[in-house]
Amino acid sequence: MKSYYSFEADSQRKIHLNLPAQSWEILTDDINSFSENNNAVGFSNIISRIVINYIDNKLPPANIEYESQKFKQIISDNIGKHKELDQKTNLKKSLETAIEDFYIKETQIKYTAPKEIGKKIDLNKECCTALSDISEYTANNTRPLISRVFESIPLFIRAIMLDYTRQPISKRNIIYNHKIYNSIKQAISHNTSVTVSTKNNTPSFDIIPYDIVEDTYHEHTYFIGLRESTRNCSNPILLKLEKIRKIIPATTKTSLSIEEKATLKQLITEQGVAYLRNKNEVFCIKMTEEGEKKYRERLFQRPHHEKQTEEETAQHIYRFTGSKYQIMNYFRRFGADAIIISPTKVAEEMIAEYKATLKAYKDALS
Repeated sequence: MKSYYSFEADSQRKIHLNLPAQSWEILTDDINSFSENNNAVGFSNIISRIVINYIDNKLPPANIEYESQKFKQIISDNIGKHKELDQKTNLKKSLETAIEDFYIKETQIKYTAPKEIGKKIDLNKECCTALSDISEYTANNTRPLISRVFESIPLFIRAIMLDYTRQPISKRNIIYNHKIYNSIKQAISHNTSVTVSTKNNTPSFDIIPYDIVEDTYHEHTYFIGLRESTRNCSNPILLKLEKIRKIIPATTKTSLSIEEKATLKQLITEQGVAYLRNKNEVFCIKMTEEGEKKYRERLFQRPHHEKQTEEETAQHIYRFTGSKYQIMNYFRRFGADAIIISPTKVAEEMIAEYKATLKAYKDALS
């Protein structure tokens, strides 16, 4: 069937794409963050990949047919409740047309953006095939809805990229790596293990999947599970989604027990997904008033302190349970306003870090 936009399957096509400067910057960051070979990717490849994933997974705005039909069904259902109106076919059709026109205008407004920068993009064959499929005339030769919402393919792709670049990085990671994401989710739903190969060329290994989890601040997306050979909840597998090269589902059924799932859920709740594999310890931190103020204000990856005794309150001492890396990473920025007083070994590591920093400054300025 003929494509409205004259896009041919199994062909390549150049387009001129306009996006805000911030969107181009985010795409550049994602090429560096998600791609295995940054030099080989470029804007054309990442945009083709994202467009295909939007279409394959019916993400908005690539699901406009479904959304429009949903609006029409709401109108139809409500009219159907009134017998006298249900008989007036013309009124029903007029309302459906009006709601579709409203939907089209609202969708167009949603994807407006000022101060744009244009670039030439080469869409690959797979992307052109996907675009050709969704822009075909219907069986009765009716113009596809996508062509009524977006006058050209570049405007449709622009809408997809605006939606994509407005998402937090963890959501963009899932969209970019949607095939891997779907493979893991299918393995979970089908109760099968998976064989995982990563981009750092380590040998592949078998994992019983638990879930895909975003960190609290939507910066990273992690695949969590247990190694099939050991099933050790105290040493779970934690992989960033962008580090996975390939997922191969197993053919035999296997899944985590209720107890294993409960243990992993508790670990994630207590430690946070980013520090899931790190050993927990109890830390005592002495803060100045300025340190306490910083602690209240700096929310990113902030550890939660335990209830203080009266003596600890008087001395401004706080106890935290967490991993060494979380505590050091968070309080490193406080300088003299937060001092780790125990465990002594961790305090000595911080002292060594500060000494090395001081020496580097002195050497640079001497």
